Amino acid sequence: MSLLYNILYFLNCQKTESIIDSITHDGKMNTVMDYIHTNYRSGEISVSQLADMCAVSETYFRKLFKKIHGVSPQQYIINLKLEFASHLLGSNLYTVSEVS
Repeated sequence: MSLLYNILYFLNCQKTESIIDSITHDGKMNTVMDYIHTNYRSGEISVSQLADMCAVSETYFRKLFKKIHGVSPQQYIINLKLEFASHLLGSNLYTVSEVS
């Protein structure tokens, strides 16, 4: 029974890696990342919109994104915004109020 569970686990991992490969090799994730980096300052980016770009469900997109990037899509976008704000504050050209 243990051997059967190990085989099923292995097959599931292979399937997940295959889907990740297809999304990354097809350039879909690159398209998503380009979209995020282009639009993170201009408003809300929805996970459903990003998932549609990869042609997967929102839940599965979140799982794949976290597996590839180590954080959720929302946290990734928040981190980009914080890095940008930090850069603006470090430039001494803007006040904290202006950056916020």
